[in-house]
Amino acid sequence: MRKWMTYSSILSILMVWYVVYLVVDHPLLMPSIEDTFLALMRLFGSRDALLAIAHTFVRLGISIGISLLLAFIMTYLSYQYKHIEAFIEPYIVLLKTIPLVSVILVIYVLIHFSLATYAITFLMVFPLLYQAIFSGLQAIDSSYIDVYRLEKGSFYQGVKYLYWPMIQPYLILGLLQSLGLGLKVIVMAEFITQYRNGIGRLLYQARTNLAYDQIFAITILLVVSTFLIESQIKRWNHSIQNK
Repeated sequence: MRKWMTYSSILSILMVWYVVYLVVDHPLLMPSIEDTFLALMRLFGSRDALLAIAHTFVRLGISIGISLLLAFIMTYLSYQYKHIEAFIEPYIVLLKTIPLVSVILVIYVLIHFSLATYAITFLMVFPLLYQAIFSGLQAIDSSYIDVYRLEKGSFYQGVKYLYWPMIQPYLILGLLQSLGLGLKVIVMAEFITQYRNGIGRLLYQARTNLAYDQIFAITILLVVSTFLIESQIKRWNHSIQNK
């Protein structure tokens, strides 16, 4: 039933797209489904486009990896020392509320453009991962911690049998949110900063050339890629829980 609902949703999107295409009646402004599909095939047939897409996802992976590592370190310190939590909290609130465009423009001015996309993505993703892990730690029942301390288990055993099972659902949710947000942020950063070899650059070139079929094709590619990555994370999480 769930699959049929998903298929129905996709079909409704295509129907709305087709209706809007008929209403606009201008292929330059609103490309048809067929033209978009052909543009998507051209993307896969272009070596430069594939390299640009690969570079963007590599940057995204590096940014999320660094964010995840620092999030683990900072949440551990915040969980152990309340004064560190109080010190970090205003920064987390600031990063969550500051407008994305402001972050991009400020970072682009302060540091070299080659590092700007990494820094911008990190600043947007880090708060999500930090709060996800910290929420998981706070959700641990104190009685479990007391039992662990009475048993005098090792640090490894505590992480494996106590902390990791509790923070895993929160971490998975944080990763899923980070992937969607991180991809949007890094593409926007590439678009504004005109960083070479990236999806943002492809979008800028398509807009300059009024190739809106290519813009739609790139957008579809991003949506499908995000969906596939999130599906793999959910499958990985499900396999771990069933062990």
